[in-house]
This record gives sequence, C-alpha cells and structure tokens, in this order.
Amino acid sequence: VVWGDSLAMSTVTAIGESAKEAGAGVMLFGKPGCPTVFGAREIHGDVKHYCEQFNNEVFSRLQTLGVSLPVIIVNWAGYAGNYYFDGNVPTSLDERIKIYQSHLIGSLCRIAASRQVFVVKPIPGMPIDVPKVMAREFMLDGKAEEVFVPLSEHEKGNALVIRTLDEARETCGIKLLDPVPYLCRDGKCFGSVMGRPLYSDYGHLSEYGNQFLLPMFAQVFRENIR
Repeated sequence: VVWGDSLAMSTVTAIGESAKEAGAGVMLFGKPGCPTVFGAREIHGDVKHYCEQFNNEVFSRLQTLGVSLPVIIVNWAGYAGNYYFDGNVPTSLDERIKIYQSHLIGSLCRIAASRQVFVVKPIPGMPIDVPKVMAREFMLDGKAEEVFVPLSEHEKGNALVIRTLDEARETCGIKLLDPVPYLCRDGKCFGSVMGRPLYSDYGHLSEYGNQFLLPMFAQVFRENIR
C-alpha cells in the first residue's frame, strides 16, 4: 500500500515498478495536501475536513487487508504548524508544531501496530519550477544550467521532520527510506541531470526523476516478498 499526498502520487509509478520486479503489486491511497496524520485539520481551508476523513477511510480499509502487507508513506515535509487537532487551534506556532509532531509520531505508530511501515524521508525541494525555468533558458540561450540545492540547505530546512521521523523509528520501529543518496551527491541535491529535469515543478518528481528512487523502493520488496 502506498499512502500519502501528491508526493506519493508522483512516486507511485516507481514504487509500482519495484513491486512488479518482485512479483508484487501496489495499491495507492493518495490525496493532495493531506498529511498522513490522524485528526489533522487544516487551519486555513479544508472546512469539511477532507484530510481527516480520507485518513480514517484509508485506515479502515487497511484493516480489511492482510497484516503482512507493508505500507509506504510519502508526504511533503512542510505541514507542521498548519494543522490543528481536537478543535483547538493554539496561537503559538511553536506549540502547533509540537502538537503536530506528537500526532505524527502517534499516527505512524498506530499504523505500524499491525504491519510494517516504511516512511520516505523528505524529498529535496527545488527553489524554482524546474522544467518551466529550464525550458525558458533553452529557448533564450539554447542551454540551461543544471538545477540543484545544497545538501546542507535541504538538511537544515527539513531538520524538524527528520528528527520527528527518527523519534518515530525509535518509538515503534517504522523504517525510513532516505532519498538523499539517490538524488544528491557531492554536497548537492539535483533538480536536473544533464539538462533533463527530475521534477515536474518545485517539489514533485517527474516520471523520469522518480526512476532514480527505484533502488530505494526495492528495499521494501526485498524485505517483504519471499
């Protein structure tokens, strides 16, 4: 099972390819803008609480599937502070972030109570809309500069969620899949390779880009398919 937001939807074909090579298949539960955190309600928008309903429905569906079926969770890293729980919206951003972290850990552990859970650590985001900017440069100059962000910038910007996922791993044994070794090298995380975009915008991998994660996703099926 692949569960998550639009980042899950942009990587599922690579996961499916890894599954196929292992003689398995993939079932996708994806909803753009919805973190895999139970009870999360967006502070601005989502007045009907679609994300909360979506996650509850997915979890209920999981209960009808065999416990041997692993779950791969793929989410954007920037949700903390934008959601509230239990009808209470703290005015302090720090408090909202702490509450979100707690609920994220609790949600991952709830899912992991009955099956193996793999969570993809933050996928590096780019400072520009990669294909749009590169296309413009090609039209103007006949070439485009390679797009990248420093690895240190990626690590600093995502330190909060990385720490939270590490804590969830220690708490309830989830397994983390790190895209950095596959998208970054020599201190840079690349948005393009040899003039070809790896992203379809700022943060979603393209069908070409998600292929770089095939070896990472293959780990799931090596561990769970016999």
